[in-house]
Amino acid sequence: MIERDTSDGYDRIIKHRQLESAGTTKTTDITFGALERVGTSYNCSSNPVM
Repeated sequence: MIERDTSDGYDRIIKHRQLESAGTTKTTDITFGALERVGTSYNCSSNPVM
């Protein structure tokens, strides 16, 4: 399993990518609202990794 996180420079993870066993990449994007609260989190899958 391969994973990768992207931070925003303030030690908050804003994107998490994970390679699934089927060869697709699952991505979770996270946005923050006022007072460091998670505002939106959504998942999407992409095409198989070549």
